Amino acid sequence: MKYESSRLRALATSSQRLNKMLLLLTSLALLLVSMSYWAVGRVFEEESDKVDFHFARLIESIHEHESFLKQAAQGYSRAHQNVVTYVQPFSSKLIMLGDDEEVYQVKGLAMSIPFTLAKRNEYSDDAMSGALSWGVQLTDFYSSFWAGSFYSSPQLFMFSPSPQFNVAIPGVGSSRRQLLLEKSNFFEVTQSLYAKLSAERNKLSETHVGWMRAPHGLFQDTKTIVGYIGIDLTNEVMPSGKDHGLSILTALLDASEINELERLLVRPINNRFTLISPEGDVLLGEPSRVNNLSDGFSLDRYGLCFKLKSAGENPWVGLYSISYESFFRYALWPLLGVIGLFSL
Repeated sequence: MKYESSRLRALATSSQRLNKMLLLLTSLALLLVSMSYWAVGRVFEEESDKVDFHFARLIESIHEHESFLKQAAQGYSRAHQNVVTYVQPFSSKLIMLGDDEEVYQVKGLAMSIPFTLAKRNEYSDDAMSGALSWGVQLTDFYSSFWAGSFYSSPQLFMFSPSPQFNVAIPGVGSSRRQLLLEKSNFFEVTQSLYAKLSAERNKLSETHVGWMRAPHGLFQDTKTIVGYIGIDLTNEVMPSGKDHGLSILTALLDASEINELERLLVRPINNRFTLISPEGDVLLGEPSRVNNLSDGFSLDRYGLCFKLKSAGENPWVGLYSISYESFFRYALWPLLGVIGLFSL
């Protein structure tokens, strides 16, 4: 009896120890699961905040570009008579020859931003005085506007109604941020832009800024959208002395330059980004999944999706997609901790 009683006491003591260990392990497991859940939630919250920040900054940048284009179109319209033809540039240097074009790098003043002017061979230097004067004035407005803006200045182009001349600001190879417009791609860029803008001429207006998708392969490794507006310039600017229709002023906005957080954290905000204009045109990305997703956060077979809209009756729509692979890579250790605990 004493032997059996001793065994029962030992069994009871051992059971108490096991219960205490089990309780301790359970408490530890709950703590670790809670910490892992919190860590995964923080990763998700960070991605959500980055998406909200990027979209807000992008819409603000779009509005800033629209403001610039409208001010230029209205201020230099024929009706306001603000364009003069007697302003002569500080320097004008021939830098390239095309099949039927001459390309000049021009400076209004010794230390001003250079602009590039391309003209048809048929026009003499004297015939280009009005166009050169216009280029100097447009460059001056470009500099003053973007010097006071929080956002990066765009690559700007101006095309005459018929292919008489065009202007690029900043000029070829003169951007300090990134040399996107160079001698090697100048003709390809201007010709593809002019061709696509000409196809949109029926939408051209002096009071409304239109947006379109950039021509395929315009600039590599950029997410570029094209804003454009019509401008009614005086005939004195035209090399031929006359032209019919509106000139086109167009600004290229690179959405990838908005990612300040991406530069800080050295990892992308999203794997896929789709941007849709208020008119319903898809400017970036693919449109296939946008209409099938609800506003805000959702999940699909591709990954995490954030569908955002700007304010107003006709909003801009942005769809940010983060693949499961990318998200799980960011949350790898918290998730491994959860899986390890549940596998014990």
